[in-house]
Amino acid sequence: MEISPMRPGGELKGVPVQGLDGQWYDIYGKKISKDKAFANLFWKKQEQKFKNEKFVKQLKETMEENIETGYKNSGKLGSFVDPKGITQEDKEKLSAYRLLAEELGYQVGEYKFDSNSFIASAKIDKTNK
Repeated sequence: MEISPMRPGGELKGVPVQGLDGQWYDIYGKKISKDKAFANLFWKKQEQKFKNEKFVKQLKETMEENIETGYKNSGKLGSFVDPKGITQEDKEKLSAYRLLAEELGYQVGEYKFDSNSFIASAKIDKTNK
C-alpha cells in the first residue's frame, strides 16, 4: 500500500462523508464532487474485497477497456446493475466509470436504467483535450 503524502503515519482510514450542508467531503475534510465521493467508496470496497493490488489494477484496466469499447462500438457506456434499479453500490461503480472515463479523455452523460436489460447506460463522447 502506498503511503499517503498527507499523513506521516500512512493512509488515514475512512471514507467520504456527506455533511449537513449536503456537500461531500473526503477524509481530510476537503469538498469533493458526489462522483468523486462515490468513486472513492467503490475503490475502497474493491481494495477491501480483493486485498490484492494486482486484482484491483486488473479491474481498473478492464473498466478502461469497457470505456474504450463502449465509445467505439455504440457511443455509450453501460454496466449491469441491480434488476430492481440502481442501488448505492451501483452508483459507486458508475461514478468510478465516469471518473475513469474523464481520465481517459471522455465525457459521460447521465446514466439511464433499462429495466429490460438491467443495464445503466450513458452517452459517451471524446473531450477536446
